[in-house]
Amino acid sequence: MKDKVLIVEDNPINRDILFEMLEDEYDVLQASDGDEALNIIRDNYLELSAVILDLIMPKMGGEELLEILSAEKIYNNLPILIATGDYDDEIESRCLKKGAWDFIVKPYNPIILKLRLSNIISRGKNNLMRRVRNLAEKDTLTGVYNRQYFMRSTSLLLKRYPDETFVLIRFDIDHFRLYNSSFGSGAGNELLISVAKQIEVELESHNVKMYSYGRIESDVFCVCVPYRKEKNESELVEAEKKLQNMNKSY
Repeated sequence: MKDKVLIVEDNPINRDILFEMLEDEYDVLQASDGDEALNIIRDNYLELSAVILDLIMPKMGGEELLEILSAEKIYNNLPILIATGDYDDEIESRCLKKGAWDFIVKPYNPIILKLRLSNIISRGKNNLMRRVRNLAEKDTLTGVYNRQYFMRSTSLLLKRYPDETFVLIRFDIDHFRLYNSSFGSGAGNELLISVAKQIEVELESHNVKMYSYGRIESDVFCVCVPYRKEKNESELVEAEKKLQNMNKSY
């Protein structure tokens, strides 16, 4: 299946030139201005691999369309190649800040155009795969490992360091359900995010090199860390006390 590319260009001659350059390798859609392009993107964004965007157009120009797309998170991974005949550093800086991925200068060099387009499409696919992997591994609220991946990473940790002794610390928030019902789910979510970050701070402050850490239930976090009695017992006990004191502070 061909990657789908949207050409946004008000000049019909330039649109035809781009279409002829790309039609053999891509499934090409066309729009004559930003308004039309926005509607096409909204209808096809799950299938679109890239957008080639002219800057100077009637109704809605390229920069205005960039601003609209950058304000909506669902479009942040959509590769956008800016096409311009008046290239300068100020234009490039403005467009990059608004979410452009790369530039191509008119008149088009077919080889350069295809290379730049291929590069941003590859980057977009890599970013998408990374996001999918993160969704599979990470708790969507706190950003730490979810239960399934915590179990998996802990298992890998134990297999990788068979001579190490590890300890599992379970940490949960006292009366979390009461807190949630009293202050609302939004406040409860903020508390969970704060606790997750604070546990990571404690791990980093004790310079722990080998560990797995995740959220395994609603308000339950687990940490698996090395335990060496002759060297680390005091530090580990201190870390555990700090984690317990965190619970009281919240």
